[in-house]
Amino acid sequence: MKALGKRLNLAKPPVVAKAGDAKAAIGSPKAVSARAAVDQFIAGYGSSIDIPRTELSKGAKFGEQITPQALTFAVRREPVAKRLVMDVAEDIFDKWFTIHPIGAGEEKPDPTLNASTQAELEGLNAKLIFIRAAQYERRYGWSIIVLGFEDQANLEAEVGNPTRIDHLAAYSPRAVSVEKEDEDPNSDRFGLPVIYKINRGKGRTLRVHHSRVLHIATRLDEHPWAGVPILESIWDDVTVYRNMRWAAGQVYWRLPGILVFKFPENYTKEEIQNFFSSLGDPNVRTFIGLPKDKEVDVLGAKGRVLAPEEFIDPIMRSISMGASIPKQKLEGTEAGAVTGSEVNQREYYKYVSGQQKLYEAQMVGPLVDKLLEIGQVKPDVDYVIEWASAFQLDLATEAAAKLADAQAASVELRYMTVDEVRAKRNLKPITEITDGKVDGQVLLSLLEIEAKAPGITVMPGPTGQQGDQPSEPAKARLARFREWFDEAVKNFGK
Repeated sequence: MKALGKRLNLAKPPVVAKAGDAKAAIGSPKAVSARAAVDQFIAGYGSSIDIPRTELSKGAKFGEQITPQALTFAVRREPVAKRLVMDVAEDIFDKWFTIHPIGAGEEKPDPTLNASTQAELEGLNAKLIFIRAAQYERRYGWSIIVLGFEDQANLEAEVGNPTRIDHLAAYSPRAVSVEKEDEDPNSDRFGLPVIYKINRGKGRTLRVHHSRVLHIATRLDEHPWAGVPILESIWDDVTVYRNMRWAAGQVYWRLPGILVFKFPENYTKEEIQNFFSSLGDPNVRTFIGLPKDKEVDVLGAKGRVLAPEEFIDPIMRSISMGASIPKQKLEGTEAGAVTGSEVNQREYYKYVSGQQKLYEAQMVGPLVDKLLEIGQVKPDVDYVIEWASAFQLDLATEAAAKLADAQAASVELRYMTVDEVRAKRNLKPITEITDGKVDGQVLLSLLEIEAKAPGITVMPGPTGQQGDQPSEPAKARLARFREWFDEAVKNFGK
């Protein structure tokens, strides 16, 4: 076993035999991986998510066992499954996050810590690895990220005195199995994985100690470390939805309708069969010629086939409920349809925010902890992860919100000081940015600068132009304001 270092880069995508390559039985000299054998078995047997092409018993099964191969097929071929697994994982990490140190119970901005952390994460290609691991975890229920420590130790051994993390690699359960679990009932890791076995394809395997692995499983149920796939609770609904669309497609593919041939009463069964054999596939014909003794009619679908929308809507509602994502977000917003869209957006990104916290606890946080512990990122301090908000208002709504806030501030100034109003909006006190000058004194000082300093126009005159000498309008404004200000100060409190 080689030491984990630059010679053995786990970040290289594994090459695993495909289902079509699985032609030898397991145990034979030409046996392929168990993953390929399972694919071959499922491909031959069929699944409810795979449209039946022989007997109808293969379609729309409720309560069937969900296999990894069927999950893979669903994500690649079923739009709703792809949305829940692939797209949501991308949305979770799309806006990314920042790192802030904490001390004395308060967050303290430190761009240095965040910049150094982000530089290391970018060098490790962490964003892509996080997305891939989340996609695997959402699809199969769990996944792992192997940390490529430079510690010159065997992969099966516990990490010891590493100098840095050189690379990351994400693996799904289709390439990973747990070879050994902790069997000590007094251990904190009792029942959890100790050694992972990774199939890298072409007969190559690796055994990795759990201290080199981030184990991701955000939807644990009864199993101690294998979570539940995101598609499991909606599997039957997705199955019905797919089979329904296939059936509707078959109806509309047939012209749409069914050809009804009328034969004379004296036609035998053999003559009818011979006629249909000579006819071939009527769906590929542009015309049909018939003898005088036969007639053809088209039994159309219109008025006889129920509208699919009446069935699709409750199925999509059920999928939305099981996935905790608004129905409109699953379907996609149509152009011009704005009613309720902001509410749906808020609900969806509230769900995304919750998922971010789960992955932060099992993936992002542990990796940042390791980088700090080994000194790859300095200093080693307590920190908080702040996720950028993925929800964004449209321009019109954002402008309306700013106007409403400005109007509210105008009303608040009637019974609150300027600094109190600014504090509500997380702004510094006005005295901190004006060297102690307040209210009218601030404007007075600005006007003095405008009137005395050549080339500076704080408040443009009628022409809006600056010159080398103070403009007459600037001097006039200064004089008028000074007169008003002196009078206001004299009468203050009267």
